[in-house]
Amino acid sequence: MKTSSTDQTMRSKWLTWEPTVAISAESAESGPTKPPEPRSVGFDGASESHRVDEPANHPLKPFPKSEPRTEWALKGQVVELWSNTAGRLFLVADEEDAHLTMERYCPPRGEIYTASELRTIVAVGDPAVVAEIHEYKRRFDGRIRPKGIGA
Repeated sequence: MKTSSTDQTMRSKWLTWEPTVAISAESAESGPTKPPEPRSVGFDGASESHRVDEPANHPLKPFPKSEPRTEWALKGQVVELWSNTAGRLFLVADEEDAHLTMERYCPPRGEIYTASELRTIVAVGDPAVVAEIHEYKRRFDGRIRPKGIGA
């Protein structure tokens, strides 16, 4: 393998580099730094879960056999996700929670996915098709329905 003179110059520059001052002379003595508080710089919007209708502190409730686990786990909650490809998304249990989320956080319906929509889009399997569906949902502020419903 042949290397160019530019590659050699860069390589030798970094191989011979030495810091002019101690990089972390005081860090071991001062102890670890305090992590930032949630909602401060670096954490805002990364992934959050809130009650739609009340504060986040709520007791755990038993799982009822009559409804799917996703709806049960999300009911009364809104989960905000950020994706490099899809942007901002909200996950909620059902249409009722979707409407409450729109009232409280003001996202368009195209950014909100109900548990039913999640099951439908996960069943597609092809990432390119999922991205196209998401783009249409966002562009037309739409809802995703299982095949045959509302057609």
